[in-house]
Amino acid sequence: KNYYDNLPALTLEEFVESFNLPIEALEPVMEALEGYGLLTLTADEPPTYLPARPLDTTGLKDVLDAVRGADETVVLKPQSESAELAVDQLVDHLDQAMTRALRGSTLKDLALSKPAPVTLVSQSSQKVDPSSSEG
Repeated sequence: KNYYDNLPALTLEEFVESFNLPIEALEPVMEALEGYGLLTLTADEPPTYLPARPLDTTGLKDVLDAVRGADETVVLKPQSESAELAVDQLVDHLDQAMTRALRGSTLKDLALSKPAPVTLVSQSSQKVDPSSSEG
């Protein structure tokens, strides 16, 4: 969003603050996005991140693929060959569904979209309007 609002690029630490995530969780994701050619680091000190290619041609599926590639530490070990085949088929099916759902969606679309309104639900399952002072 900073890119389209002509605001300064963010450092890793600023992304950590912005997303309220630990650096250990965000750093491998940023490295993966850089490795996939989606982000580039500036020579500034500290370095900041910039888009490495136009956001209006960068598909959300590309971003998800990069992020998923950063988390390849989870390994499923099915107990049988048929279970392994079933898991592989399920993963392929989910990947195809995601590809269809995100077809044509770009990072620019996401950056310029308005966040959806949030409805808070209390433990008693009554809806709470976050914009009201009551509740």
